Amino acid sequence: MKSLPLVALGALLMGCADSPAEIATDKTRPQFSAFTFVMPANYTGAVCNGDIVELVGESHVVFSLTFDGAGGVYIRTQTNSKTSGLGLPSAHLYEGKQETTDLLYAKHDATSTFVETIKVKARSPLDDFLMHTVMRLVIDSEGTVTPRVEKAFVKCGGETVGP
Repeated sequence: MKSLPLVALGALLMGCADSPAEIATDKTRPQFSAFTFVMPANYTGAVCNGDIVELVGESHVVFSLTFDGAGGVYIRTQTNSKTSGLGLPSAHLYEGKQETTDLLYAKHDATSTFVETIKVKARSPLDDFLMHTVMRLVIDSEGTVTPRVEKAFVKCGGETVGP
């Protein structure tokens, strides 16, 4: 006898709940998706102290997307990067590690740009520097997001160096 009210309550709640299919096709509700993109964290060229360095590594980017139902998407990126290389003629090791989180909002049929910055430390008395990677996010009319790496460059005291 005690279980009858619980069964009735469960049936009532089940009748009120939306099915997953209803939720997925309801464009007024925020829709969520996520994917991971691995991009190179590479750079070859001159750095601030006269060395030529070849940095090799990867940046793992996790994109969390929330579609707002009004033609826009909130994009949260979490990036974990690691790169290293040897400088010539100094023969000193350079290492860069960076973890970042970025938030941006974009409309469908748009392109958004963000720049990942990795502080590269010289394992010596030589100067550290910043390596920047420019990435474009292309969002088509269906809401598909495609990341694309545009270029990498180095900055020393505000001045761009290298390719």
